[in-house]
Formats: sequence, structure tokens, C-alpha cells
Amino acid sequence: MLQINTGKLFTRGVGRTNRLRGVLYSNLYLKDDSIATAAGTLFGTDSLRDNLALVYELEERIEEEPIGPGVLVSHGIEPFLIDFSAVASFGFDAVVSPEAALVERLLSTKPSLASYEPPRDFLKRTLVILPVNKRLQK
Repeated sequence: MLQINTGKLFTRGVGRTNRLRGVLYSNLYLKDDSIATAAGTLFGTDSLRDNLALVYELEERIEEEPIGPGVLVSHGIEPFLIDFSAVASFGFDAVVSPEAALVERLLSTKPSLASYEPPRDFLKRTLVILPVNKRLQK
């Protein structure tokens, strides 16, 4: 969805735009900062480190079509949240997901039922919390 949203594959140009917002959960600590990317912007929601919520905002682009029955008005935010969370996880070296429970389980300090080690011990690279400006210089 993120690649389609660029509009590069449209044959008739961009006909409609929508500003969409959704919530992602992550160990990416933004405090009061934001990260603008080509695929949208991430905003921090609180200055407390225990808050895992981030706001993801993007401008959805839809190919121009004649107005009439069956015209797509919006895809909604969900497909963009799923795609962006995968890209952000690798790009920012962080745990990012639209599911809060999944992020909490992956960052847990308690041993899981399947092993004697906490899940975060298996995800060492994703738990280094750097200031945003240092993270982007990698």
C-alpha cells in the first residue's frame, strides 16, 4: 500500500487525497519529537518512557476516476499501519506494530512459557533506545 500511495503507478494522476491518522505501538522513544518519512510522519504521544503509543499520519492518494457508483473514497488507515510498521521496524531498528499486546509481549522482562528467558533477550538489537537524531545517522 505504501508504494501504491506514492502515485507513481497511477495512469490518470491523483484524483483524491485524504489525511489519515492511526496509532502504532513501539519501543521507539520520540518524547515530543516527530519523524517525517516519505511514507508518513510519526509523532510521540507522551514524554513518559512507559507509553508505547505513537501517532502515524499520512496523506492517502487515490487515482483519479470519474465520479459514480463504485468509486473508492478511501482505503482507511489499517493497511498503511500494517505496511509502515514493518518498514519502521527495520528502518528504525525498533519493535513497531499496530497491536499493543504484541509489542508488550515482545518487550516483556518476564520469562515466557516457551523458554526461561524473557522475550526481550532474543531481541537485543531492537531494545537500544537512542535519541532520534543518532538513530537516523546509522
